[in-house]
Amino acid sequence: MTQAIQVKRADVVADVRALSALLGVSLTDAIHEAVKERLMKKQAEVRAEREAGHRRADEILKEIWAMPRIGPVLTDADLYDDEGMPK
Repeated sequence: MTQAIQVKRADVVADVRALSALLGVSLTDAIHEAVKERLMKKQAEVRAEREAGHRRADEILKEIWAMPRIGPVLTDADLYDDEGMPK
């Protein structure tokens, strides 16, 4: 199914026409190439940011697990009474 997109900004229309002429392709292909290129770049940025966040989280976890253990590990019995209420 084909759906029309109306561009109301004259500067955008002029840019699309200029890109189309420079590339020697149709207006649709010029738009497709430009959008695809930008989309791929943004997806790569988002992936890189997510991976950096995961690496940072891993670093924090390594720091936490490297800390000395002081005292016994608390269990549910240490924290809650027989009715499940906090002690």
